[in-house]
Amino acid sequence: MRWALEARKTDLALRLGASLYRFWRQRGHVHEGRVWLAKVLNAAASGPDPRPDGAAFARALNGAGVLARRAGDFEAALPLLTQSLALFATLEDDEAVANAEQNLGHVLFRLGDREGAHAHLQASVKRLRRLDVLAQSRSASLFGCLNVLGKLALQEGNLAAARAYIFEAETCARAVGGATFIAHALILVGVLHLVSGDRRRAISVLRESLTVATRDSDTWITLQALHGLASARPKTAAPAAPRY
Repeated sequence: MRWALEARKTDLALRLGASLYRFWRQRGHVHEGRVWLAKVLNAAASGPDPRPDGAAFARALNGAGVLARRAGDFEAALPLLTQSLALFATLEDDEAVANAEQNLGHVLFRLGDREGAHAHLQASVKRLRRLDVLAQSRSASLFGCLNVLGKLALQEGNLAAARAYIFEAETCARAVGGATFIAHALILVGVLHLVSGDRRRAISVLRESLTVATRDSDTWITLQALHGLASARPKTAAPAAPRY
């Protein structure tokens, strides 16, 4: 990427950044990824070519937005993902639009805009259901939507809706087949059991999530699983070492 930037091969740098953001996200190199994508996007915006590869630029914006979201910098993520969605819409790429909408919905959820989150997430779900959601990438996007819709339903106290969203999200995760998606889905299943009052089952599912996440070296999901297990412990119990 450094060579591509120095050689002013902006489109190549964009494609690399757009492809690498998932690696940076999963392995916990969020700051590193944000630095590289900022350099790439700045180069594309200020370079001699006023029209960089539109699809690569949109994907790089999306990746930068996702990493900003993962860092908890939702204010920075919002314009990146909004611009990415607008570019994908001009390219008439339904799958990319659906993915961008679910990422934007996630950020709006984190910013407390439930109405905006619902609108984008439901629009993404509707678009994805028109596509072949058995494809891995589309199942991943559908999982992302259902996962956040499940969280919204839990916050609103609608356990019936939360259960429907969360278990369909688990089905999507298993269709994708990646350890990260399965571990992520199991965390929300565990939270659902905890909210429903089944602490023993919640701990069992969260331990399974932790096992999957650590085996796949997914730092972010490992932290979430540990947080879930800590929350599931009885408040009066003495601290105990996790067993996994």
